[in-house]
Amino acid sequence: MEGSMVSIATGAMSSLLDKLTVLLGKEFRLHNGVKHDIAFLKDELSCISALLEKLANMDVLDLQTKVWRKRGREMAYDIEDFIDDYMRRPDQQRSSGSSDLVGIDIPRNHLINMLDAEPSLKIISIAGLGGLGKTTLANEAYKKTSWLFDCKAVVSVSQKPDAKKILQIILSQVKNQDSANTETGDENQLIDSLRAFLKNKRYLIVIDDIWNAQAWNTIKCALIENTCGSRILVTTRIATIAKLCCSPHHGTIYELRPLNEADSISLFHKRIFGSEDLCPINLKDVATEIIKKCGGCHWR
Repeated sequence: MEGSMVSIATGAMSSLLDKLTVLLGKEFRLHNGVKHDIAFLKDELSCISALLEKLANMDVLDLQTKVWRKRGREMAYDIEDFIDDYMRRPDQQRSSGSSDLVGIDIPRNHLINMLDAEPSLKIISIAGLGGLGKTTLANEAYKKTSWLFDCKAVVSVSQKPDAKKILQIILSQVKNQDSANTETGDENQLIDSLRAFLKNKRYLIVIDDIWNAQAWNTIKCALIENTCGSRILVTTRIATIAKLCCSPHHGTIYELRPLNEADSISLFHKRIFGSEDLCPINLKDVATEIIKKCGGCHWR
């Protein structure tokens, strides 16, 4: 599995190098000194990327090399987040992308690390109260790693799910088809079709907002257990459902916690005033009261 883990690091670096190339283009008018520094950074990262590609062909890596690879991957993610933030500034866009999501970096990277492990099927339940950013976190991990998988799908379940429709959505996405062209049938036929299609594929499925056991049991039947390194991400606000989803597959429950006070203040000021430093003095007390009532909810 070393090759798979190295490929994630290589992919992260490749994505970063592509964005540095865009940043050096005519669209962004950079000062010569800044452009020189970015060009230098790109050259250095290209050397690191080349070394990571060599590591991908090695069957066994020593501990020091593994640590270096992990740090390189995390560094690439951090730099890419800063670049994403900068690239939005020329158009003065206010975005809810990952760079604006206070406190998401650490849990996102933890989640990504959970996805690049053994070949057996792995299920990760992201659990927590409403408003803590479970869906956003799952989507961020999905965006960062989906290229590693043969097929993928994201589906929202909600409190009153239509099981047949959910199965059709998953089938259309993993087959990369328009939903209108996806085969029809009853639940059992759709389950059989999904199992047959996914049998020998490494798949990534995000099941968002599960509320009851019945919905999960139906979906679970369609997601065949293989040894291709497949991954299922589940989000739920119900602890018993999170445990149910993980129990037969030695899965992991990733519990989201509310933001601490410092991150809550940072998020509120950025969203309301555009910067942590622009909160008017006469509004600070009001802002503090609002932050307290939010109870650490974030990323929305």
